[in-house]
Amino acid sequence: MSAKDSRLALLMDAFGVSGRKLATALHVDYSLVSKWRTNKRPLSPGSAHTRCIARFFWQYERENNLSVLQNLLLTWDNKFDPGDEEGSILSLSRWLVEEPLADQFGRGFALAGQGGGNFTTA
Repeated sequence: MSAKDSRLALLMDAFGVSGRKLATALHVDYSLVSKWRTNKRPLSPGSAHTRCIARFFWQYERENNLSVLQNLLLTWDNKFDPGDEEGSILSLSRWLVEEPLADQFGRGFALAGQGGGNFTTA
């Protein structure tokens, strides 16, 4: 992942989700996902797409019995309630569009590895 890549790229790499898989799930063209991923077209805070992306990853995590996003959001948002699904999706939506990425990982959270869901928390 390059410094220009988005937080979406981080999630896609960490969860092993391809651009085509995400595009299919969102019913958008693959080229749009590619632009979001590389920040050539940044996600917007109020965009329905941003919320759909957050929901996709939240559901993916639940279906695969992971707690990566929960750990991330507990570190990032002191008001985060993991029992509130809609609130969690909203928090993840905000995280996806907030900058800078490097600051988040200085606060004790890291995703390790590429693809296949290799995760660690510090």
